[in-house]
Amino acid sequence: MATADETKQLLSDYRTKGDTAARDQLLDNYVPLVKRVCSRFRGSQEPQDDLIQVGMIGLLNAVEKFDPDTTVNPHADKDDPTYVGYDALLGVSSAFENGMPLNKPPYAFLVAVDLSTGDIAWRVPFGRGSDTLRQHPALAGVELPERLGTPGAPGGIVTQGGLVFVGGGEDALYAFNKHTGEELWFGELTQRSTATPMSYRSSGGRQFVVIATGSGTSQELVAFAIPD
Repeated sequence: MATADETKQLLSDYRTKGDTAARDQLLDNYVPLVKRVCSRFRGSQEPQDDLIQVGMIGLLNAVEKFDPDTTVNPHADKDDPTYVGYDALLGVSSAFENGMPLNKPPYAFLVAVDLSTGDIAWRVPFGRGSDTLRQHPALAGVELPERLGTPGAPGGIVTQGGLVFVGGGEDALYAFNKHTGEELWFGELTQRSTATPMSYRSSGGRQFVVIATGSGTSQELVAFAIPD
């Protein structure tokens, strides 16, 4: 990959002189980065070729919009004037400029692996997904799946009774059948979950499932239990 100075010079040549050869050289220099980022998602539903195409769109956006003299935040959101499209390149949001994803849903799965064989035992869509996407004008009248999928890092727990509880960054706590992956229940949260849930039993024998939500001064612990 080119050095920062070499990249800046190529950008300058393309911007000031319209040198398309400089632009093409920039693209060639960063194709390995796109492929390396996409390789992190091997085993996902989307083929590598499709992911690389999405990454290349992000790279093209970056080359066309990034100005090293004026861009103060290369990771700005789409509604920020300094947005340059790096989110698509880095795999944060595979989308067109108008916020429409290039790849079809679901965008997240809960996956169980049989540790005795190494095989996938089941794989189910996880999370309601983005309300912003559901309300997108281009999707007016389109019947979307109930679970678009919500990517997230927080993990899940498995109980002795055969349930998997997981928040996964969604604004709900879900319970799945550990044997089949069937979604059995969900409880809405006022904020997104930010941690792996935990379970405990009180001295009176009542079972609780607790999960952390929110961040900063808005952090909360939310507990669920079967009504007495």
